[in-house]
Amino acid sequence: MAAHRYWRAAAIETYGYAGLDISEFQLFAGTTRVDASAVLTSSVAPASGSLANLKDGNTGTGASWTLSDLRTLQLNWDFGGAPQDVSNFAIGASADPIRFPLIVTLQYSDDGSTWTTQAVQSGIAWPGARSMTTTTVRGAYDPYDAAVMSRADFSTSSLLTDE
Repeated sequence: MAAHRYWRAAAIETYGYAGLDISEFQLFAGTTRVDASAVLTSSVAPASGSLANLKDGNTGTGASWTLSDLRTLQLNWDFGGAPQDVSNFAIGASADPIRFPLIVTLQYSDDGSTWTTQAVQSGIAWPGARSMTTTTVRGAYDPYDAAVMSRADFSTSSLLTDE
């Protein structure tokens, strides 16, 4: 996978019909964390906490957004003049599993306006209160890979099985 200047997490869906509450959101190239120097912004300001809390390595701090914020929420990383390859991510949980991401779409761009989906990670397991998910290296998005299908894909795929 090639390095890109801009990365974003979009189309975030949580476990419950609730907002989002996370304590970290870290980007990795393989097993190396690469987001430390990137500028993190959000399309919607957090209802509580701050974006800096998502990069501080401390699962005791975080940021949260309301349910209505999730419709347009995008977390954006700008790597400036040092583009990065991002193969996976890890998310820190708050205390409430209902407000933890179940599905996250990871996208990249070289101009900040044209985006390409690299992966749709679904079925993200809540790691427990104030804990981090483990990272799973993902390649390009494959709509037929059951490990990255969305809930809508799962309901459709059941129609394709022989009974």
